[in-house]
Amino acid sequence: MLRPWPNAIKKAFRTLFDLSIILFSALQKWYKTDEVAISAEYWITPTIIFNLWIIAVAVNSIYSFYWDVAIDWKFSFFAPPGFKLRQHLRFEKSIYYIAIILNFLLRFTLSLKLSSHLHIINHLEPSMFLMECLEVTGRWVWIFFKFESESAEITKNPYIPLHNTSS
Repeated sequence: MLRPWPNAIKKAFRTLFDLSIILFSALQKWYKTDEVAISAEYWITPTIIFNLWIIAVAVNSIYSFYWDVAIDWKFSFFAPPGFKLRQHLRFEKSIYYIAIILNFLLRFTLSLKLSSHLHIINHLEPSMFLMECLEVTGRWVWIFFKFESESAEITKNPYIPLHNTSS
């Protein structure tokens, strides 16, 4: 069964935010290595590109964090009286809050990994190794809690047909 258009559009925005980080990062690298930065022909300056890159990283990280927690892990951000966990949980609440905070922090490191102009990270082998370890940790946390949320959903409704039985 196909998902409705609103989720597909939301996923498209998520990809667009990733691409905007890559674009602004590439522009920063281009401005640093070319004489274009000195030229007065262009209305866009390295400062403007840097500010746009910061905005893109922030928007991408926050949107991806929201997507992970609200859509994939099925926690509610906007339900009254505020943020709340779902009803069916497998672990203590403190585990979920730790995972949410960890996911928030790791989302920013994953956005920084998309930035090609941060060449200092690429040249230092230990920092590159650290970035890769953080990415693996973030993905492991995501898949663990995604699996947990799907498992809780199945247990809540034990009979979920695999195909349409109405003829």
